[in-house]
Amino acid sequence: MARSEWKVSSSSGLKVHFRPEDEQDARIIEQACADSLAVIEKEWGLKVPSLCGVYVMTDWRSFIFDSANSIQRLRYNLGYPLWARRIQAMWEYVGGWALPYRRAPVVGIKPARLMITSDRTIGRQIFREQTDPVKKIRSITAHELTHAAAAHLSLPAWLNEGLAMRSADAVLGEETVLPQTLEQLKNPRRGLRTWALMNTNLQFRGGEDLIYRYVRGYWITRYLQATNPQGLRLILTRKLPQRMLYRQLRALLETRTIHFWAQIDRLTYEAFKKT
Repeated sequence: MARSEWKVSSSSGLKVHFRPEDEQDARIIEQACADSLAVIEKEWGLKVPSLCGVYVMTDWRSFIFDSANSIQRLRYNLGYPLWARRIQAMWEYVGGWALPYRRAPVVGIKPARLMITSDRTIGRQIFREQTDPVKKIRSITAHELTHAAAAHLSLPAWLNEGLAMRSADAVLGEETVLPQTLEQLKNPRRGLRTWALMNTNLQFRGGEDLIYRYVRGYWITRYLQATNPQGLRLILTRKLPQRMLYRQLRALLETRTIHFWAQIDRLTYEAFKKT
């Protein structure tokens, strides 16, 4: 049976692509886009590119190939055996995706009926339980659009996720992350593997690594935002070499530490452990 054609609506300021059967979810996502654009600019001083496309995502192949231009589609076809299995395995766990194409990133958001059936094995160890499908769509839309807005900055993975998770908090007006996850910062991991986990987008096997990246990124970003929001916004105004980025992040701490990671976990843990 042939799939129905994409319909497009742009009432939110971004083009939202959807199948006719997903129109109700598309309307929710449109409003979520409008809310998210305002939050992302207010919180981080970032703007989602006007050419960013948003898709109601019901199938990973359709989303990736239909949202790509002809050159990108050719690359995907040529490399399909190398990446398809990994993406297929991730599909059951995700609520949304952001593809950071230059100038025209693409965001996919699952409709409510697919979010309900998604595997929550990892998510339930990070996020508070959310039974309202509209709130879940709004949260994920804010998360993925933040990735689209920050894509040009090439941020470390922890900060990239931290910004997106805090945007979700702001859109919903509530904390979305489990408070007990703060304990992950009490005895932080060290070493080269941890550095790669926190600073690169390399895929690590096992849910524990992914949980650690998300949780540590969320709490540290929340701490930086709470202690020096203007300073954090200033850092996000332009792309910085990683060494310079960490130098400026360290300056936000107003301590004598010579290395950002030397004290940030302790400072963050102590700031939030009693709240």
